[in-house]
Amino acid sequence: MPNVIKVAGLSIPVQVAFGLNENEERIGGFSFLRAQDGTLTLMQRWAKFRVAISADGLTPDGLDGLSLGASFTLSFGAARSIFSASNAITIPAGRRSDAPFDPKAFYWHGGVRTSAPFSIAANVMTITVLATTERYEAMYWRELTMLMVERPSRTWDGSALRYRWSFTAEEV
Repeated sequence: MPNVIKVAGLSIPVQVAFGLNENEERIGGFSFLRAQDGTLTLMQRWAKFRVAISADGLTPDGLDGLSLGASFTLSFGAARSIFSASNAITIPAGRRSDAPFDPKAFYWHGGVRTSAPFSIAANVMTITVLATTERYEAMYWRELTMLMVERPSRTWDGSALRYRWSFTAEEV
């Protein structure tokens, strides 16, 4: 795979992104409320993602054109998946469609994962039914609108001849 992630529509080539790390955390306005009978309930007002991307490479990262206050699209290189007993699985609208990062489907049987035929309509992946399957899996790569919350940090390691870089962004 020559390009793993895309930042603001621009592919970051592997020469810039050896050892790519995508660290994400769910952020949001939420709290837990315990009822008089002891039942615990989640009170969630909103939820978004905070992402820290870091890598090193043979050349600079090329991110100098990103503005701290401007939103951009981040196309992730790490896959996400959803397991289901049903062959109809809703996947996020914010996902990549460029090969090889387009959605994939799998059957699981006997602890073995096998590629499965599927179709997608209105964000519902319908995997062709297989009687012997234990579960179905929908795999996708996310694509989110982000805002840079910290300027990119960079380090030049002259002894290793590597540029190291990182940035943190939050979902808009």
